[in-house]
Amino acid sequence: MMIDRSFRLALVACTLASSAMFVSVSASANSNLITKEFAVGCNGGDFGGRATGVYTIDPKTRAISAHIQKYKIFRFDNKSAGNKANLNMGMSHSNTTTAMSVYSADNLRQDDTWRSVSLSRWLHQVPGYPVSVGVEFVFDKSGKDPKCKASAVLAQ
Repeated sequence: MMIDRSFRLALVACTLASSAMFVSVSASANSNLITKEFAVGCNGGDFGGRATGVYTIDPKTRAISAHIQKYKIFRFDNKSAGNKANLNMGMSHSNTTTAMSVYSADNLRQDDTWRSVSLSRWLHQVPGYPVSVGVEFVFDKSGKDPKCKASAVLAQ
């Protein structure tokens, strides 16, 4: 799929109490469907996670589907880490809260390498409410596993 990079938008760069979040979106229109790329990421403990994917909006039915295609998990302290991390995804009609409803296997690697993953969700857009995609990384380490969440507004 060819995405027109001229529509790239940098939407959010902020620091939350225990995690940093970034979001970017780029867009392309093919026939009646609108397809966009998104990227989200956050930090928790000594870990960071990034995820990229695409979402499609059908203007006729107002259905929006999102698909996370790649992820990368890394440690800031360069220590070795386990390979039982998780990436969870959800979508909502809110720009503040997204409940996770799609869960990865308990085997994601934490080696600072982009890897394939397939998490998908869809819902119908409700006029007057934003549609958001949210991700939650659960990092793997001995003891309590650190977590972080990030979300992006896909449509207003």
